[in-house]
Amino acid sequence: MRELMYRGPSSPEAAHLLDSRVIYDLFMGSDNKEGVASFMEKRPAAFSGTMAKDAPAAWPWWDYVDTVPRIKAAVTEAKAKL
Repeated sequence: MRELMYRGPSSPEAAHLLDSRVIYDLFMGSDNKEGVASFMEKRPAAFSGTMAKDAPAAWPWWDYVDTVPRIKAAVTEAKAKL
């Protein structure tokens, strides 16, 4: 959910659609099944989900932006002005 705040969509409608996809995938995951089973059996939950194996299908939803070339160009330009 933190990534939705930092790298969220550009409109409330897009945020709602993305959030719905992520939550739907999590409700179908193994941790949700374990949570329900542990509640019904009145035992502590043993969650085993990880992002490596249980990440939502919509993740990652953002486009990666490589800013390193821009930073190097800005530094080179600043040095040239000196």
